[in-house]
Amino acid sequence: MTLTTIWLVPLIGGALVAFLPPRLAKSFGALVALVALSITAFVAANFAPDYHGFQFTERVPCSSPWSRSSRHRLKSGRADLSA
Repeated sequence: MTLTTIWLVPLIGGALVAFLPPRLAKSFGALVALVALSITAFVAANFAPDYHGFQFTERVPCSSPWSRSSRHRLKSGRADLSA
């Protein structure tokens, strides 16, 4: 959920900022940026460099027409972080 939130918060926040008056857009844009930064900092702080495998994975049920089995799932994650 955190990986999806990292890119959805700025996307939705940017769309909302586009419709706000300029006076409110500046402060709301800063708030959205701080929320995205805090979520990213949480992910970076909880990253375990000694773990050999995917971290922060998300499982999403796949409901495509060519997938007749309910066992098919989409999986996203991050395997490595280099600093």
